Amino acid sequence: GFSGAYDASTGRMCVQPSTRMRGDPVPPGWVPRGGGHAEVSRVLGGEAANHYGFTLIMQEDGTLNINWFSGSLNKTPDYLVPESARPGIVEAIEAQTGRAVNP
Repeated sequence: GFSGAYDASTGRMCVQPSTRMRGDPVPPGWVPRGGGHAEVSRVLGGEAANHYGFTLIMQEDGTLNINWFSGSLNKTPDYLVPESARPGIVEAIEAQTGRAVNP
């Protein structure tokens, strides 16, 4: 999968591949499965308080599934990206990757 961070104040986004299992070796340019959103947030730069974290999973048909959970970035009671922020993130992902995000 891929760990992503979206800056709600600028519309900028950063996505990096993440390891499959916690504790796996982390290749250059990748982030660990545990704590990866915080790493991607640092690469994105800006004010981390404006960042939302999400995870992308590539499907066999080339589309992307998205998981809105991030224990390190999403400061909501359930650690999910707020519903109101999701359309902008989906638009940014589709524009940057050229791939459709599944509903």
